[in-house]
Amino acid sequence: MTAPLPPPGSGADIYGLAAPTLADARTALVAVYGEPDARRIWIELLDRAQMTGAETGEAALERFIQVMRDHHPVTALCGRSLNIRLHSYRRLAAAYDMTGSEK
Repeated sequence: MTAPLPPPGSGADIYGLAAPTLADARTALVAVYGEPDARRIWIELLDRAQMTGAETGEAALERFIQVMRDHHPVTALCGRSLNIRLHSYRRLAAAYDMTGSEK
């Protein structure tokens, strides 16, 4: 399942892609487990990460990803995928900063 791309200029877009967030982590859990189980797992993961779910920023996302990766193998796979997305976004942002354009 592919999430729709945000429209250009809708925040910190780089090449039409938005930085991943905790909301993306929750969306991934819902896609894999369905709402009732995802809600339970979300709460459990937040508790393990000592987070509320309202945190923002890369440090919070990285902490949550690590907790996902230490969970059930399917959840760990979601965490790994999100980690790849975060690191890819960082590299694209660095390239964008270096070139100053989308080309």
